[in-house]
Amino acid sequence: MYTKFWLVAFIIFLIAEFASIQLIAIWFALAAVATFFLSFFIGSFSIQVLIFVILSGVFLIALYPIFKNFYKPKADTNGELMINKDALVIERIDRKTNKGQVKIDGKEWSIKLTGDAPEIIEVGELVTVRAIEGVKLVVEYKKTGDS
Repeated sequence: MYTKFWLVAFIIFLIAEFASIQLIAIWFALAAVATFFLSFFIGSFSIQVLIFVILSGVFLIALYPIFKNFYKPKADTNGELMINKDALVIERIDRKTNKGQVKIDGKEWSIKLTGDAPEIIEVGELVTVRAIEGVKLVVEYKKTGDS
């Protein structure tokens, strides 16, 4: 009987999943625990391995859509914290050239303008950060009177 093998495999896959937190090894961990229980009834190690491989695929295909909805990876940077915040224009923004700079949280950023905006946004005006594309903030003009 290879029950200990599948129990150890389950623990290793579980540790790997907790270490990665990327939904990589969870399918193998689930298949290993299922194979562990089935190994009490199936003596052939070859058949156990085949069952493990099949169950890994089944768990991946069946459960990935469900698991991914609950799994929200932590942001790699604090950039996402700037979304929907206002930024101060520190270098005139020209809509035609899409050039200019803003300052937010003490850091200067180049911009990419989106949405309706005047041809020129002067220094001292506010824009709202809508996204981050590479090293540029995608900003939208904040009309006077917006809150």
